[in-house]
Amino acid sequence: CAARRAAVTAANLVDNVLPCVPFRQWTLAFPRGLKFALVMDSSLLSAALRAFVKAIFTLQRRRAKQLGIKGARPGAIAFVQYFTSALLLHPHAHVLVPDGVFHGEGDFCGLPPPEDEEVEKLLRKVAVRVLKLAQARFPDGLPYAEDAKAVLSVASVQTRLPLEEEGWPPKARRRCAFLEGFSLHADTWVHENDRESLERLARYGARGPMALNRLKLREDGKVEYRLKRPMAGGSTALVMTPVQLLKRLCALVVKPRIHLTRFFGVFAPNSSARALVVPSPAPEVPG
Repeated sequence: CAARRAAVTAANLVDNVLPCVPFRQWTLAFPRGLKFALVMDSSLLSAALRAFVKAIFTLQRRRAKQLGIKGARPGAIAFVQYFTSALLLHPHAHVLVPDGVFHGEGDFCGLPPPEDEEVEKLLRKVAVRVLKLAQARFPDGLPYAEDAKAVLSVASVQTRLPLEEEGWPPKARRRCAFLEGFSLHADTWVHENDRESLERLARYGARGPMALNRLKLREDGKVEYRLKRPMAGGSTALVMTPVQLLKRLCALVVKPRIHLTRFFGVFAPNSSARALVVPSPAPEVPG
């Protein structure tokens, strides 16, 4: 069901929502100390996501103004994920943003790619804002586990595996920034004519936590889940009992009525510019 939902969501976005313009993916991850709070308080996660998207829009409007573009209108589609490829609780966001702005009657103007310094400055701004939001929501300290689901969530957040994050400090890469546990990646870019890669990015953002083709039952009764990349020690799979697997999956169950795909700017449902920028529907073929 999760794979079908991801495929349908991605196909609908590419066919009916995302215009033929270049897109950049911005990925924001939060520090370990905030993960449980973001999971337990969905309104805090929503506020953090809005602060992140607003910071991107501010950067784009400023750069558009420098190019003499008036009335710049950015847009974004965000995918909220609660997991890692190792089935650990890890709330983060993948945001697809046109690599430019719309203006006038839906005209598009591309912008130069962000500089490393701009990405670092943006992350610093977002980190300060998110920490202030968390302190305002929890003036007496971050929440603690009060029920069985919360206990599983805490355990999933605290579990350490020798994956990428064990190699801190991370290697310097273009358009990537790290600050006090926050991380921001903005170097994934898709050409305006590469709709296949755009759909692949959207499908990745809308995917579910588990890939069944990487799961198998061993002869000893345990389950083996193949990892996307080897651990630091060379291991390529997680081996667990069925109960341990269920515990991990329970921690990744999202609360009811939480939208995992969200629209901002010109792509928002109530935006007056939405009809100007989304693809026109294909004409109906007479039967």
